Amino acid sequence: MKNQQRWKLFLAALLQFGNFYAYETPAALNTQLQSHLQMDYDEWQIILGLLFSAYSVPNMIIPLVGGSYVDGVDGPSRVMVVSTLLIVLGQGLFHAGIVTKCVWVSVLGRLVVGIGGETNTIAQTVILSHVFDGETLLFAMAVCLCVGKLGSIANALISPSVGLHFGVEIALLIATAACVLSFVAAAVLFGSLAKLDETSPTEATPLLASRTVENFSGSIYGPICDSESSSLGGSTAMALSDTSTLISENGQSMLDTISCLPLSFWILCLLYACHATFYSFNNTASDFLMSRWFHNDPVTAGFVMSLPSTASSILIPIFGSFLNTNANGLVFLTASFVAACFVHLVLGYTLLNPIIPLLAMGASGAVNATLIYPFVTYVVRAEEDRLLREERIEKRMMGTGCGICICSMNIALSVLPMCVAGMMTGFGVYKWEALQSFFAGVSLVGAALSFALIVYCSRRRVFG
Repeated sequence: MKNQQRWKLFLAALLQFGNFYAYETPAALNTQLQSHLQMDYDEWQIILGLLFSAYSVPNMIIPLVGGSYVDGVDGPSRVMVVSTLLIVLGQGLFHAGIVTKCVWVSVLGRLVVGIGGETNTIAQTVILSHVFDGETLLFAMAVCLCVGKLGSIANALISPSVGLHFGVEIALLIATAACVLSFVAAAVLFGSLAKLDETSPTEATPLLASRTVENFSGSIYGPICDSESSSLGGSTAMALSDTSTLISENGQSMLDTISCLPLSFWILCLLYACHATFYSFNNTASDFLMSRWFHNDPVTAGFVMSLPSTASSILIPIFGSFLNTNANGLVFLTASFVAACFVHLVLGYTLLNPIIPLLAMGASGAVNATLIYPFVTYVVRAEEDRLLREERIEKRMMGTGCGICICSMNIALSVLPMCVAGMMTGFGVYKWEALQSFFAGVSLVGAALSFALIVYCSRRRVFG
């Protein structure tokens, strides 16, 4: 890796530090915010779910639009700066709402953070795919995810202690400062990428041209825009078989781009929704740990709550150095969902010390995150390179593809907190068993989808 690439990787990694820190703030300060706002338990659970849903609801659609802008004339670097600024503004609103005890201002702030945060993720992914080649892209993505996780860890360790000794207002001020740090990194990176938006991304070797390419024969998932194999059905495939339907006089539309994404992509899109459980678990982890093991001790609960993110941050770069987007990678992806299912059942139905299960959850989450993001990048890049060579599309699909997956995950992240709130208020003394069973069930669905992807690739002899 060249020195210039290392510098850009450092800055790109900092982009998501503030977003991860801001996202976890309501979870890290769970019971302290409840006390500050003087709400009863049931009322606070609804508000807590609303704060996380507010982050995710706009991102059921916004990343698709943001991805289209990234693919279009605006380019990833401009979108990166604007989205990072939105994170700062949103966190400032959330802070102001808590200080003034105006809940709806805080909800609005979380909504703005969400709009900026997920669009920023798309821009970061596309920038990495421009800067790094097949040998280093997966590792670079792992490093960026690792630094983002460090934001979650820092929040879990710092916010409860600061909130306890200095008040939640100061803890939230630190969260805002973390977002400002990410904005500064975005501004500096924008300067170093001034020419990126005018440069063809083919300067870097796509992920399919790395050490895994020998495992594939022909197109990654077969021809997509023809009548034999389109995942969108016969009539759509026939329409797509004519180049003129893909590139019109007005240019390539978003619908044209979406219609060319393969079935494997849509399975991965559903896996993104299942991946959301690794984030949703943390929303109530502090309350869960204090209820079961660390009564009235938010600092210790915050430390233990940080263990999955800590384990993930350590393991993601390690896994990123040897896991790959091939058949073995799909097996590891399936195993990570199975392991997460088992951990949730252990936490829900036993009183074993939570440290080992939470570390295991961190390890399974690290495998999952290391693979699921690069698999999407791999699938989209392989297909767009083929279609560009055949002149069936006229612009890249990476931003749109990443946007769709992030929309999928945020649909899950919008629904899950309200489901959690319903279980917390509706299942009485069995609420924790019900909640962990629910998370285990979603993880099991993820395992089934991963296995379906293995079968799909095997039948098409994708891996030789």
